[in-house]
Amino acid sequence: MEPVYPPCLTDLDLPDQRSAASFLEEAEVEAGQLLMHDDYEAHCLAYVVRGEVEVHLDGAVVGRASAGEWVGESALFPQAARKATVFAVSDCWLLALPTEGYVAMRLGEHRMVPGLEREILAQQLDRLRAVGERLAAGDAGRPHPPGPGLLGRLAAQLGPGGLLSGTPLDAAEVLRAHGLIEPEESAKVAARVARHFAPQTVAAGTLLCREGEAGDEMYVLHAGSIDVLKARSDDTWAPLATLRSGAAFGLSTLHSRHERMASCVAAEGSVLLRLDRDGWQALVRDDGPAGSCFRRAMIRVLAGQLAETNALVARLADEPTLLGRATAAFAGGSW
Repeated sequence: MEPVYPPCLTDLDLPDQRSAASFLEEAEVEAGQLLMHDDYEAHCLAYVVRGEVEVHLDGAVVGRASAGEWVGESALFPQAARKATVFAVSDCWLLALPTEGYVAMRLGEHRMVPGLEREILAQQLDRLRAVGERLAAGDAGRPHPPGPGLLGRLAAQLGPGGLLSGTPLDAAEVLRAHGLIEPEESAKVAARVARHFAPQTVAAGTLLCREGEAGDEMYVLHAGSIDVLKARSDDTWAPLATLRSGAAFGLSTLHSRHERMASCVAAEGSVLLRLDRDGWQALVRDDGPAGSCFRRAMIRVLAGQLAETNALVARLADEPTLLGRATAAFAGGSW
C-alpha cells in the first residue's frame, strides 16, 4: 500500500516541505502500542501515514483513524489536557508534530500551518456529523422539517419572532469574552476576525435554524437562550437542549451542504453574533493570523463537543437512557 501524506505538506513547494519536515518526527509503532494517554498533557499531534489507530474514551472505543487522518488535535493548544487514549490497531507509520513545533510554526507563519488547521477542522466537522447521524438513526430518524402547524404553535407559545433593535455590540469583545479569541491575540487580529460577525438581537420565537434545510449561517449566543427542537412526524417536537450564553451553533452546514438535523428557536429575547457562509469561507481560507485564530477557536469548540458526545455514545449500549443526553450534547453546535 502506498503511503498517504497530508496535503498540507505535499502541496508545499520543496523548500517549505523541507522546512516543515524539520518539525515532524517519523515513528513506526507496532499493533497494540499506546500512542497517547488521557492522563498526560497534550504534547503531540499525529498523522496516520499507514495503518490504523483506535481512540478510547472512559474505557470505551469511540472511533478509529486510518491513513490520511489526524489524531490528537488538543496538541494545538499548549495548556490543553488530552481527552482520549489512542492505541495502534495495526502496525502504523506516523508523522508526529509536537506542540512546541506547531507553536513555533504558527508564530513563524509557516506555510504548512493554514492547511494543517483546515484539514483538522474539516475532519472534526465530518466526525461530528457522523456522530449526529448515528444518534439520529437511533432516535428520530432523518431530519423532518417542521410543518406550519408546529411553527404556529411555537409562535403562540414563545412569540412571533423577528429582529429587534438593540445596543451595538463590540463583536471582538464578545468573541473574547466567550473564549473564541484568545487573550494573547492582538487587537488587530481580533478586529479582523470580528468584522465577519454581525450582531443580531432577536425576539422570542425567532427560528434561527430550520431542520431539514441547508444552513448558510452559524451563531454565537451572547445573551438569552436558544431551544434545540427536533420535529416528529405527528407535527409535534422533541426538545433536545437549551443553549446558553457562549454556545456556538450551526457550524456543520457551513462546511457541507448537509441538511440541518434539528431546529434552533429563540426561547426568549436573545443577542447573537451571526457568521454567514461568505464570512466562514473567508476566515477558513485566510492564511494569516486572523484565519489561524478563527480555525483554532472552531477546532477547540468542536473538540469539546466531540469529547462529550462520544463519551455518552460509548455508554449507550449499557445505558439506553443516555440517548437524550448524547443527542443534547451533539446539539451544542453542529445542527
